[in-house]
Amino acid sequence: PIPCVPWQSQTSGHYLTYMTRPQIGTISPNVTFNTGLTAISVFGLNFLPVATLRCLFGTLSVTPWHVSDTLLLVKAPVQAQLGEYNVKCTVNNQSWSTTKTFTVVNLTTISDIEPQQGWWNETTKVTITGTNFIDGILCRAGYVISVASVINGTRAYCYVGPVQDKSVIEIEMTLDQDEFTQNHQAIHFNPDGRVLSLRPLSGVAGSQVLITGSNMIYHPDMHCLFNGIAVAAIWRSLELVQCDSPVTAIREIATVQVVSKNVYIRGRLQYTFLNETIVTISHIYPTKGAGTVQVYGSGFINTTSARCSFGHGLWLPFSAFFDESHVQCQVPPGITNPIFIQISNNGWTFTAQNFAPYEYLRRPMLSSISQHWGNVKGGAQVTMTGQDFVHGETWCKFGDIHVQALVFDESTLVCITPPYNISENGAQVVIQVYAVDPNTICLAKFWFQYTPGPLISRIYPSRIRLAQATSVTVIGSGFIRSDTLSCRLGLTMMLPATMYNSTLVVCYIPEDGTGLGSYSIEVTNGISWTPNPPLLTFDSRGPPTVTSLIPTVGWMKGGRTITILGSGFYSTFRTLCKFGSKHSPGSFISDSQVTCLSPGVSRARTVSVTVLIDDLEAFSDLSFEYLATPDVLSVTPAQDSVKGGNQNNNNWEQLSNRQNLDKVWN
Repeated sequence: PIPCVPWQSQTSGHYLTYMTRPQIGTISPNVTFNTGLTAISVFGLNFLPVATLRCLFGTLSVTPWHVSDTLLLVKAPVQAQLGEYNVKCTVNNQSWSTTKTFTVVNLTTISDIEPQQGWWNETTKVTITGTNFIDGILCRAGYVISVASVINGTRAYCYVGPVQDKSVIEIEMTLDQDEFTQNHQAIHFNPDGRVLSLRPLSGVAGSQVLITGSNMIYHPDMHCLFNGIAVAAIWRSLELVQCDSPVTAIREIATVQVVSKNVYIRGRLQYTFLNETIVTISHIYPTKGAGTVQVYGSGFINTTSARCSFGHGLWLPFSAFFDESHVQCQVPPGITNPIFIQISNNGWTFTAQNFAPYEYLRRPMLSSISQHWGNVKGGAQVTMTGQDFVHGETWCKFGDIHVQALVFDESTLVCITPPYNISENGAQVVIQVYAVDPNTICLAKFWFQYTPGPLISRIYPSRIRLAQATSVTVIGSGFIRSDTLSCRLGLTMMLPATMYNSTLVVCYIPEDGTGLGSYSIEVTNGISWTPNPPLLTFDSRGPPTVTSLIPTVGWMKGGRTITILGSGFYSTFRTLCKFGSKHSPGSFISDSQVTCLSPGVSRARTVSVTVLIDDLEAFSDLSFEYLATPDVLSVTPAQDSVKGGNQNNNNWEQLSNRQNLDKVWN
């Protein structure tokens, strides 16, 4: 009943107190983070300071702190999960108050702010990017807390400044001024900005203008004003801003200003508009390809709004500006023919009546080459396979040398290797292909080995007997180990070969190889042949024979010229005289005479003598006698007049090995 009145029991002597049911008016905040740390104020009526006072968040019970009959303070329950909760309170665990809704959300985070610069004396609107922004969230900038304007769940903004005593302000977010975002961002404040100079001081409409100054703070809406005409600004740094003069500007002197964050940066500059130059194209190079195009003409201006147009609604900035008569354009990949190149200085007005046709060629693909080595003199045919080869338009590149390809179809071509100036040891170069324009060069590349080519310095034997299977040793340089290594006898007969190193190859002659006569013998690696090959002679004569030698005796010390006579001798670099087990180089005099020096021996003895021609030993049954050298023991008389004329009578009994002198003299 209302009003409640105490009354006294007539039987027990206890008092029963009647009261009004508790009521909740508002909860602040009614949203909290899921950390369980938020302090919540519950406003209402009839809150009594009794031990049974408690509140429920859904089914989670929390004991509040009684501030007054109209205010309770409570911490959000730690166990609370994300979602909405009905909050109610009681003073007797039986009668519950009215309910209010309370929401638990994820903790707010900040990932970025814009701008990150501001001026001391200006209020800066700061846009905050992050997560879990909700209505009622607060923004703390340094010590100042304000209500943030929430755009959506990931963007909000608040106002910061002006500031006088700090250059860096930390930006944080909170719901209850108690728990703040764990991450934060800083905005840097600077003295007021100023514009100081611009360059160039004049130009045609649409020209690039660079403005220098100090503390020119970036803002997404930053722009320049030319007599009030706004153009977007490109912020380079606090000291540099770039603008293109408006293409619609009147040809006059214009006042230039810079605006950032809707605030004019202090300072005004003057810019003079010039009459627009007429742009013309005289020619381009190349006229087909898939890379860069050199455009020649007149009236080109280096501005950020200058463009190359390729038709089909495609245009790109100059890839390079050289001077007013030469610019470079980069052809966009995959563009469709036909293509007409035009130029504009302001990105708006193109050379519509003055254009250059261009044909786009796809970049060729290279998948294989038929051989990986060749002679430095060039001339080897290299067959290549791939894709997008074009008749008359495809080139091969050997290192830095370009050779036009013979294209059979779009997947097969042949290039002849060019001569290459390299060291004696050869060199490796890269093979690639391209279509007209070297900028279209294929991405795949293969290595090609240039070698000096096989050269022959000598062979042995140089003469062999007809109808005799044998081998010929070839000494030279530049031999390459490969599956195609072989020898060629004459012009047509191919011989098997074995390579031992780059200077030695052995060729095998079959028994029925050829007829009488002399034939060239060459070595090939399957690509090139040895130039100026030596001759190998086939004859029917038997092996060489030794019939006599002059003299047949000599001293142990050797060095005596010996003439060996016989038959079947021939000129070769491997002619040896054999004295027992010792060899001495021989000199070919004729097919019946060879000379050599007797080699020295350690003791007097008789040895057999023969001749080896290309390791073929001549028949011989002759021998050579080595004699001990005589020594003079005494001379009588031992002195004489300086006039001379007296005969010395040598005492022959005082000579050792006297009998050997007789043999030698005889």
